[in-house]
Formats: sequence, structure tokens, C-alpha cells
Amino acid sequence: MSVLDLSCSQSFSFAPPCSLPCKNSERALLGCGYQLFLYFEIPSCVSPCSIKKARLVLFKLPDSGTRYYQDTSPNPFFAYPLLDFYSPYGCLYAPPSIDGGREVIFYDDASRCCTEADVTDLATAWADGSIENKGLILTAGEGSKLITYASDRHEIWGMRPMLRLVCGNNPECQPLSMRECEVALQF
Repeated sequence: MSVLDLSCSQSFSFAPPCSLPCKNSERALLGCGYQLFLYFEIPSCVSPCSIKKARLVLFKLPDSGTRYYQDTSPNPFFAYPLLDFYSPYGCLYAPPSIDGGREVIFYDDASRCCTEADVTDLATAWADGSIENKGLILTAGEGSKLITYASDRHEIWGMRPMLRLVCGNNPECQPLSMRECEVALQF
């Protein structure tokens, strides 16, 4: 088994119906009307049969003056794969189509520093080509709390959104081989 951590290459949050996205921010907002767009590049060497588990990991930031609810009752969050490409200026056009049949429901645990969602079926579908990888859209249920996450531009690399793939033996991704060599330095 091997673990492959994919860093988010693009993220932005926005509040419908039409607002300026937080596209150049270190923060990504989800809940209280805010939606979150995420894009992860799946390496071509990852075969669908090798993916055993895929988890979306979002790291929380301390409240930055946004509304925060002390309510600990679980509110659902939803992840949908996009069927259309999307941009930070998408509010000027029709909303992108989503694949509602591949909905992922997840919950935030207020006592944890991160939120995780099992997206194994989505990652497998991207890897086998049954749907094209155009990113994810995350939304929240009615009355959900606002959560501030680190975005793809956060200064701490390890806190950026991550897709963790747990893979079995993958013959398509060969490990690097080591060769002995001698190096002579001349000054």
C-alpha cells in the first residue's frame, strides 16, 4: 500500500447568488450560503483499480471575524463533482452542472482541526474516465455554520486542501531506481 497526498491546485469560495469570489485569499469559506470550489490534478499513473481509499482533507483556520455558531449539532455538507469547467467569475454565467448522482455527504466535527470526507467513488470515477475531472463543488445544508478553511494559497503548505489517495500496488507507477555514482568536486 502507498499513500499519495495531492495538494489542491485551485480553490475559491463564493456566496451565491452572485458575489465576488475569495479567489486570491488564504481563506476558503464553507457554510452560511458560501460554496467552495476545489480542483485536484489526478496523476495519470494512478489506475482506478489501485485506489483503495480517497479522503478529502480540509484544515480549519481560527475564526477570522466571520459568524461562528457554537451549535454542535451535526449539519450536513455536500460534495459534488462538476460536469462543467468553472471559473471564479462563474457567477456572471449559468451555474456549472453537477453530477447529483455522485453526491458525497459529510459532517464537520467541531472538536477536530480538520474536516474529512470520503471521496473514494469520485476519485475512482476520475481515474477510470467515467467522468472528467473538472473539480468539486462543496455546499452546506440549511442553517449550517460558517467554517473557515485554509485555501490553496495558504502560507503553510501542509494546511492547504489535500486529497489523500491510499493505493494498492500500482505497476504503472514504477519507483525510482538508485544507481551508484562517484562525484568529484574541483575547487
